[in-house]
Amino acid sequence: MIKTLLSAFSVLILSTGLFAQDMHPERKINLQNTRDGENVEYCQTHTKYNELLSDPAMAQQIAQAEAQLEYELEHGNDAAKATTYYIPIVFHILHENGTENISDAQVMDALNILNRDYDLQNADANNVVTAF
Repeated sequence: MIKTLLSAFSVLILSTGLFAQDMHPERKINLQNTRDGENVEYCQTHTKYNELLSDPAMAQQIAQAEAQLEYELEHGNDAAKATTYYIPIVFHILHENGTENISDAQVMDALNILNRDYDLQNADANNVVTAF
């Protein structure tokens, strides 16, 4: 009885996994969003964004939102710009106790570089695209 239930459960799990692989078979895959030799589309953000822009009302809302953001970036509150945020973070270092393991100092160095970049204190900060 238990073997029969386990077998039925195994078949159910395996068949569910097979059906879950292609949720939308009617949708054509955009090969520009795939890796060579794969049929998995990774990012559809720009595709969906372009679909939104094809609707004139939505395009107008997006343009207004972008204009508002641009204005706030240029004329924003200086006190808000100077605010420092502390975000708790966790690093997961995956290794097999070999040379691929990295030290805490390497992790902290990478974090310091990120903080410097976000504070625009890095040497090439003037190369950052204005939109960002």
